[in-house]
Amino acid sequence: MAPREIKKNISRFSTDKALRKLFENIKKIVLVAHPNPDGDAMGSTLGLYNILKENKFSPTVISPNAFPSFLQFLPGSGKVIFADKQPDLAEKKIRQSDLVTIMDFSSLKRSENLKEALTKYNKKFLIIDHHRQPDWPAQYWFWDVNSASTCELVYRLTKKLFPKYRFSKKTATCLYTGTMTDTGSFRFPSVKPSTHAMIKELMETGIKHYEIHEAVYDDFTYNRFQLMALALQKLTLAHSGKSAYVFLSLEELNRFGYMKGDTEGFVNLPLSIKGVQLSGFFMEQEGYIKISLRSKGNIDVNRIARQYMNGGGHKNAAGGKWFGSITELIQTFTEKIKI
Repeated sequence: MAPREIKKNISRFSTDKALRKLFENIKKIVLVAHPNPDGDAMGSTLGLYNILKENKFSPTVISPNAFPSFLQFLPGSGKVIFADKQPDLAEKKIRQSDLVTIMDFSSLKRSENLKEALTKYNKKFLIIDHHRQPDWPAQYWFWDVNSASTCELVYRLTKKLFPKYRFSKKTATCLYTGTMTDTGSFRFPSVKPSTHAMIKELMETGIKHYEIHEAVYDDFTYNRFQLMALALQKLTLAHSGKSAYVFLSLEELNRFGYMKGDTEGFVNLPLSIKGVQLSGFFMEQEGYIKISLRSKGNIDVNRIARQYMNGGGHKNAAGGKWFGSITELIQTFTEKIKI
């Protein structure tokens, strides 16, 4: 089971010796991303995928569902198995693997359509993650809430497992992308000198950081711009101007031909308003409302998401799901949350 220390939200690593021994005796490794994978999930997963391939392992990447189209430039993205499209193949790859590595999440309930296959798996699990309150019964951990991204953890793990390895442009592209997206282009408090030291080494492989930024952030369609304009029009202030929220209905999403990833970053927009410290972005889906929360300073949206919104995440960035009405959600956001 997960070690008791996990509950305290402190750094937790399996020993270097144990990790090296683990990788000495395995060949087939399955890397599992969380549902609706973002830049850090795909960057860390595909980064490790390429690292393992370059070190003569046989890795497979499985995602519960598709990732946004603006991440398709990541090396190895074409090899990803989507469990919602190929459930039998995903289950087979998990069953036949020597190790399953859980990337950028650490709660079994978040595995969704892979939960049954992962529950049946009776070999070894390795968790690589930086989210709070993990509860996966894994034997091996590389987990640290103080890490700016899971990509940064992959970088640190690689240094331990393969000390002579030199990062390729493929791996650097993936790890740079995930770190960039999970740190808000390196502006969040999670960024430390060690983050920039890693970026320096990744850039020395020859990657063009501006091209990566353009691929992720300058890929808007006309419809996506129209959807963002609508979101800004619907932005509502609360808590005497200290918070803001936006709600987009299914009808509105469909009106502008919504595609996965089209609302990426919308939740951050209200934080540009002077005085706003908490932002909520609510998006209607079939059967529930998807929630994204962002904050500044000491407002702990991980706690808010866990307490009220069936979710969790980081102190300043979290998400969840709401199974009631939008009226009830807005009432909870504006009345029960105190700032």
